[in-house]
Amino acid sequence: MQQTQVRQSNYELLRIFSMFMIIFYHLIFFIVARNHRDVPFWQSFQLAIHTGVILFVLISGYFGIKTSTKGFVRLLLLSLVYYVPIVLVDNLILKEGLTAAEKWQLVLPSFQAVTKSPYWFLRTYMWLYLLAPLANKFFEADPKRNKLVLLLVCGAISLYAGYNGVDGSITDGKNIINFFFLYALGSILHDTYDKWSNWKTWKLLTAFLGLCVALVWSHLHFNGTWYSTTLWQLAYPYNSPILMIVAVLAFMLFGKIQIQSKAVNWVAASTFSMYLIHRNPVVLERVLRPVVSNTDISQTSGILAEIGVLLLLSVAIFVISIVIDKLLAIPLSRVQAAIVRWLDGILVKTGLRKA
Repeated sequence: MQQTQVRQSNYELLRIFSMFMIIFYHLIFFIVARNHRDVPFWQSFQLAIHTGVILFVLISGYFGIKTSTKGFVRLLLLSLVYYVPIVLVDNLILKEGLTAAEKWQLVLPSFQAVTKSPYWFLRTYMWLYLLAPLANKFFEADPKRNKLVLLLVCGAISLYAGYNGVDGSITDGKNIINFFFLYALGSILHDTYDKWSNWKTWKLLTAFLGLCVALVWSHLHFNGTWYSTTLWQLAYPYNSPILMIVAVLAFMLFGKIQIQSKAVNWVAASTFSMYLIHRNPVVLERVLRPVVSNTDISQTSGILAEIGVLLLLSVAIFVISIVIDKLLAIPLSRVQAAIVRWLDGILVKTGLRKA
């Protein structure tokens, strides 16, 4: 079994890869695919790049979430910093055609970065972060048995009832039940590392690429038929077994990489901020949409050329987000430390934490 006391750069590299795929996917999903609804390729292509969120939760399960006041404050503080000022300026200054009264009605929602923002991943992951100690205690009682129990129970709810059912709260996998399933799966991948780490890399890579190509090709080839519709329903949601297989194959490939790099770990520390920055609704609509639309060369130079442009734009977003995050790191760490001391003092006084 691998030691997990320090950040392992191969999984930090996977974290970087996952966030890059999320940015790349969002540019296609929110902008390109909607600008070219008559081009089926852009929908089909999403089947191969929709694994970023799953990989993030698998990593958390692999190492185990160690919930702390500091960690929770960091999640909350980053979400507020990268959401509230930008949305507040947009609502009060940039939006046109609104009366003063209507603008002021938008002030309170502007501060609700967790509950009223498009950050569904932030909300769900925050619940997982807060509830993870319960899962960890459950695992400690009987690791092998209880991890399998949580996997099967959450799998029955998310993969069976959600995947095959009509309940909107669990059908797409964007919920705490599916995240607990992935958390247990990540933990099991940790426990079985000595077994799957011996699998041939070329076989894992062939299976990963082959499945991605097969999904895109088959959906595109049978576009407009019952088969493509069914395939989308089977392979696109975050609780899709097919999508999870793709994600697990990617996870195993990165797990076999032998690397330890301070630079990789340094970049990976900014991935959460990358998500918050590029997925901010104002940034998406007022910055990314015009830039992506104005650099669209798919009609003149072809789809492959446009993919190249989108990859370059994703790199630019990636780099700019890192710069912003690192510039704010020191002042935010001081604010975070002050809030943590205050909260810890309250917890001690109320008896919820020992002094």
